[in-house]
Amino acid sequence: IASCLVGSEMCIRDRRYRVQYKDAEGRWRVEHAGTNKQAAVRLLARRKREAAKGVQVNRDASPRTHLDTYAERWNARQRRIGKRNADREYSSYRRHVSPRIGSMPVGEIKPLDVLELSETLVARGEISPKSVRNCIGIVSSIFRLAVLEGAVEVNPVSQTPRDGLPSMGSGGGQTYTRDESLALVTDPRIGWDRRVVFALQFFTGMRIGETCGRRWRDWVPNVEPLGSLRVHTQYNDQPLKTAKSGDAKERTVPVHPELEKVLWCWQGQGFEAVYGRPPGPDDFIVPDPRTMAARTQSQATKSHKRDAELIGIPNKGSHALRRFMISAARSNGARRDVLE
Repeated sequence: IASCLVGSEMCIRDRRYRVQYKDAEGRWRVEHAGTNKQAAVRLLARRKREAAKGVQVNRDASPRTHLDTYAERWNARQRRIGKRNADREYSSYRRHVSPRIGSMPVGEIKPLDVLELSETLVARGEISPKSVRNCIGIVSSIFRLAVLEGAVEVNPVSQTPRDGLPSMGSGGGQTYTRDESLALVTDPRIGWDRRVVFALQFFTGMRIGETCGRRWRDWVPNVEPLGSLRVHTQYNDQPLKTAKSGDAKERTVPVHPELEKVLWCWQGQGFEAVYGRPPGPDDFIVPDPRTMAARTQSQATKSHKRDAELIGIPNKGSHALRRFMISAARSNGARRDVLE
């Protein structure tokens, strides 16, 4: 027999709680709230607040909903609010997380499951420790949506011991040597267009997304004492990685005389040889040969790996050229604040 607790509008049957409330449209709703009374009280208070604000409660929210289902809803929400990298993060989830815990109900996923996911991804060795941490961060973001909708009370990622996640180290990643960097820029076995990409990173320290996002109109050669590149976007005109709260963090990067020679040669001969026509101001400096759009992160990182293997040097990642430029500049007397 169900006994009704009048003060909290809460019912209990066999120690399983249900909450009863009016939704934003004035209709009475009854929702399962688990076996914890305090959690049921919090859920009832949250549902009342949502109804008062006119928020439509997601009727599909349930601890029995699979993580994959929540991931789909999370991705749709990320895209709707214009979250950059939403599709890339969802692709990472589908590739690395879904095969392992995607079919589990969100209410059954515990901190130990998150820890085992992390350890499994590390043991497989298919992705870097940083990428493993990124995958765990995606799971945490999905669970924040589940907590918001009332499917679960606690985000299990937040309860996972931090020392259980892989260490990213303090060295900031590997760095190419001078000879390795020069080989990537000059070796004729590497396509002309890709050597220009490497030269832009080697001489400017730009991130790979910033390099792929540069257009010819961003290059201002006729200024003293050095020409410059305007860095204000990444990839396909997306905001910079450093952009926050409308602050684009735009900066001007000096063009080294050797890089200037590369750009003049590429503009005058190389671009037309590769793409079949001279470049225009709105063209990307090194676009995707198939579409003339900006190269994607996947294209840039995969071609970098292939080129490194082609000329017989270890693949240290697409940021290794940027790290070399920073290290070389500082070891030769560059001021840290100016370089930053």
